[in-house]
Amino acid sequence: MLYSGRGKEIQKEDLSPEESKKFMWEIFELADQFIQQNQNIRFVSGGNDVDGALLYLYVKKNMEKAEQTKYDFC
Repeated sequence: MLYSGRGKEIQKEDLSPEESKKFMWEIFELADQFIQQNQNIRFVSGGNDVDGALLYLYVKKNMEKAEQTKYDFC
């Protein structure tokens, strides 16, 4: 979550880093399911710079061509 304005007031209720990682992993799994079903749906995570690194780790763990795929996300 990106906090701005009054949103900063709820920052203390945010997910822990571990919960955030688990949540992003679940989003990647869901997106992968849509890809496997040939559904054209986009997922946008926003301004979290760590998402790219997590996506690479997901691809590396779950895809056969992770080395080639990482360059497609750059």
